[in-house]
Amino acid sequence: MTDAEKKVLMQSAKPLAENGIISAGTMDWLRNLKCGDTVQEPEKLVSRKQGAALLGTSTKSLKNYEELGKLHGLRIAGKRLVRYRLENLMSLLETVKA
Repeated sequence: MTDAEKKVLMQSAKPLAENGIISAGTMDWLRNLKCGDTVQEPEKLVSRKQGAALLGTSTKSLKNYEELGKLHGLRIAGKRLVRYRLENLMSLLETVKA
């Protein structure tokens, strides 16, 4: 990230912080970015229904893969809402095809 990019980022983030949309911790993190730092892309997460469609299987099969330890679901807001890392689904797809 260049100094110019950081300046634009900070200018864009300031109103968001003032309105409580982003936290003070996030603003601190942005301030501490240095020239040359790379920012990682956020992980791509998909729902159980999306994952099943991607793999061409049922949501029950994904639950079974979890129970067998072949797939790890991320529980969000308790137990019902589950998301899967896209990279994990793609790895599972490769092992199932083999």
